[in-house]
Amino acid sequence: MWKNQEIWDGFVDIATIIWLILFALSFFELDPVLNQQIDQALLAILPVFVADLIVKYLRVRDLREFLRSHWLDILATIPYFRFLRIARISRAIRLVKVTKSVRSSKAVKTNRILKWIKKTYNALKAKRKVKKMFQKSRTQT
Repeated sequence: MWKNQEIWDGFVDIATIIWLILFALSFFELDPVLNQQIDQALLAILPVFVADLIVKYLRVRDLREFLRSHWLDILATIPYFRFLRIARISRAIRLVKVTKSVRSSKAVKTNRILKWIKKTYNALKAKRKVKKMFQKSRTQT
């Protein structure tokens, strides 16, 4: 960690808040010139988020871990897909909410794995049942 990390994080947080305000304004039917200026301002803030991603990568130094933990931020920096811009709101939400405990995230992952195993097992069971029915009908004819 470097000594200016808090300053950088504060700067990115302010840029996020400004971005959110401009993003919300872009949904209103304003003067076309003003809408164009808002779009330009949104694009002008984008390098801050790209720089933030670079800083985050330099902190982690592991590409897999970086992609796993910051995938939403990566998608949010893609300026050409308006529906992905909404992902930038995730940073603002993170400013407000408390991070989840490791235990609950492990429980969710375990639950997902168990559901997948059950689904796969049921699919294989159904496949075997259909195969037996097909073989049975072939032997009867």
